[in-house]
Amino acid sequence: MFEKLKQRFRNPPTWQEAWQLPTLLLGLVLFGFGLVFAFEKPAPPDYTGALDTVSEYLLAYNLEEAEAKLETLKPVIVNAAQFEQARYHQYWGDALYLNVELIRSEGKYDSPENYQRIVQQYDQAQKLGATFNSGRLQHWAEALVALDRDQEALLKIREIEDSDARRRYAVIKQIIQRELDRHDGKPHQLMDLVKLFIDELRNERDPVRRRAEEVWAIGLQVEEMLLAGDAGRVIETLQRQMIYFLDQSGDEDLAPLMVILARAYQQAGEYVEAQHWFRLAEQKIAKTDSLNSQILVGLAQIELVGIDDGDVDQTQSADLRRALELFSAAESNYPSAKHSYIDALIGTAYCEARLGDHPEAIEHFQRAVSRLLGNPRRQDDKIDHLTTLIMAQHSLNFQREEYDLALNYLGLVLPLYGKVEMPPDLLAKFAESHEAMAQFHRHEAEKLAKIDPSLPGAPTRAARELANRESAIHYNEAAEYYLRHARAVTISDDEAFGISIWQAAVCFSEAQNWSRAIDTFSEFVSSRPTDANYREGIYRLGQAYQADMQYNTARQNYEQLIELYPTTLEAYKSIVPLAQCQVVLENVTEAKRWLNYVIDGLVTTTASGVVVGGGITPDSAVYRDALVELGKLHYKRQEYEDAIRRLTEAVDPSRYGQSESAASLRFYLADSNRMSVEQINRELDGPLTPTERQALNSERAERLEKAQILFTQVISELESRPTDELSPLENLFHRNSYFYRADAAFDLGQYEHSIELYDLAAKRFEHHPSALVAMIQIVNAYCELDEPQKARIANERARWLLNRIPEDKFDDPTLPMTRKHWQDWLRWTSELNLFGDDGPTNLSSAAG
Repeated sequence: MFEKLKQRFRNPPTWQEAWQLPTLLLGLVLFGFGLVFAFEKPAPPDYTGALDTVSEYLLAYNLEEAEAKLETLKPVIVNAAQFEQARYHQYWGDALYLNVELIRSEGKYDSPENYQRIVQQYDQAQKLGATFNSGRLQHWAEALVALDRDQEALLKIREIEDSDARRRYAVIKQIIQRELDRHDGKPHQLMDLVKLFIDELRNERDPVRRRAEEVWAIGLQVEEMLLAGDAGRVIETLQRQMIYFLDQSGDEDLAPLMVILARAYQQAGEYVEAQHWFRLAEQKIAKTDSLNSQILVGLAQIELVGIDDGDVDQTQSADLRRALELFSAAESNYPSAKHSYIDALIGTAYCEARLGDHPEAIEHFQRAVSRLLGNPRRQDDKIDHLTTLIMAQHSLNFQREEYDLALNYLGLVLPLYGKVEMPPDLLAKFAESHEAMAQFHRHEAEKLAKIDPSLPGAPTRAARELANRESAIHYNEAAEYYLRHARAVTISDDEAFGISIWQAAVCFSEAQNWSRAIDTFSEFVSSRPTDANYREGIYRLGQAYQADMQYNTARQNYEQLIELYPTTLEAYKSIVPLAQCQVVLENVTEAKRWLNYVIDGLVTTTASGVVVGGGITPDSAVYRDALVELGKLHYKRQEYEDAIRRLTEAVDPSRYGQSESAASLRFYLADSNRMSVEQINRELDGPLTPTERQALNSERAERLEKAQILFTQVISELESRPTDELSPLENLFHRNSYFYRADAAFDLGQYEHSIELYDLAAKRFEHHPSALVAMIQIVNAYCELDEPQKARIANERARWLLNRIPEDKFDDPTLPMTRKHWQDWLRWTSELNLFGDDGPTNLSSAAG
């Protein structure tokens, strides 16, 4: 086949062979023309007709169909003529504007994005050569206003013809109104726009509309003057303007200006004129008009003229009640009155507070605070006014020593500051108020403690503890506010800083917040070396460390004070607490040295050679504290002879025997006398002359008798006080005094008397393991009296009680039970077979 084709191309055919070729070519040409006509392009879209349809939809407010039609044109509009494209974008802008209007008419939020799209569509239409009528120019300007592009909006309305001036001033009014909304009705920095608005009104041909807009604009002008405090100018301007309006067509629509005129007279102190114009305005408006709220508030404020900050007399009470009625009517009847509702709330609260209706006043003040905080625009003038009234009420109640109520009022201002620090003077008020409350609760606790607990309705211990807790809480709050105040005035007022940092440290100490007290006293000492309280600060810092059980640091603090200021009262006061720290740190010799120098009136020298001591009289608190501390130290160290010497002086009624701690001091002295007999007993066991033995026996008897007397005094003194008033240590002394008194009688050989005293102790503490001590000693006493039958009966009682006491209870170191008690009991039970055949069931294990 291939060879045939090659051959054909080598030998072309003759005409006779190829006559069909022209016919074939003609057919191909005719076929081509057929194809061309068969695939002819479709006709272009009817852009004009489609856009006319969109226009009809827009005129009929059929926005859904209009937007749908515009969407169908979107893919092909670029192929249309330029003027059709311009028309397309204009219609999109119109549709978007009408949609925004619909959203706003329904009270819904219209987003900035919608206005941005309107401006973009109109911009595009203008670029494509579109012309804009007055309506579209107004819409465009309004969209710019909504986007805060005011200057562009004002430029845009200049394109509106004078015949449509209403559209121009409508846009200007919209700008003004938006700014008024932003600033809660205060026309600051809007006067140029108001003037422009009034200029545009000259082209308004409708006299009714022009008058209404003029009244509105003039109201803004005089409101600005009034806010600037120029009441005289407001009065002159309104008098002139109102004559002009009256000459036109009466005063039925002038109530807004009348209210401003009344407020101007009120500001100028012409209250009769102010009341006249308020009442006249009230006659011109409907009861539902929110302007009534301003009228009621103004009339109420006039009623309050002359009310001072002191106590309310009968006349002032009547004025306050009339004002309260007016404020309450404004508050309850016109809650939507934008510019006067807050004033009505504040006025209501003020009147209620002055009339003594404090719960209601606090509630209304709280509502005013919430309303102010709920406003996205901070109203500083109203916040200042509200704060002033609340602070006045706080001061009034503070002066009356109604501290709790004063604090309740003061707390109302806290939300107004949020995360912003309060002014220094307000911080100081909080600090002083909390400190006063702390002192009040402390005094209350002290008063409750003095009430006879046997009286009907006497306060419980819980009530006193609550008062003390409240005191601590308020001291801590006071400290925090003093500290904040100190921080606030650090740079501006060094003296105030020093006072506040000191008070903060003292209040932390009173609250027993030792860690915070340490921090604050440390800051005071390090930053105020020339302050009058500097040495006291070092001393109190040591006390805080000591209370926080940082004994070594406290010791160093006291030693520093003594070293630097050896002859000062603060140095002397540091000696006893220094000795206390030395005892805890097991430097007992050093502790005794310091205490002895105080008591003996001697002097000593520190490691660096500073002379300390001397000049401390027995009448001073330092001497008393040293004497007591040394006596207790000797007692705890079992140095009973020295303890007796020091404590005998301490319990002397002419010294400290009448103090609240007297019972505890007597217990230490009583027990020192009792325990010192052990040493005498050891001496009596040794070789002695008859004279020496007689003297020792006499001394032994004297000390045991003194012990009995002193233990009885301890019991009497502690039982004269409420049980729940006693400290844990005093309760222990009270209990043990019963047993030790009986022990002293037993050791004196007064066995019958000791049995009576032991029996009294057992009954007094029958539910306590210590009752077993009394039972055992009764057994021992009967044995000493050689009354085995009574001893056996008493022994059964002791056995019965022993079997009911858990063994771990005998591990209590405070039990008044010694090894000698067990030894005597075991000795007598063995010698007299008090247990019979049963044997001492639990006795041996308990004794071990």
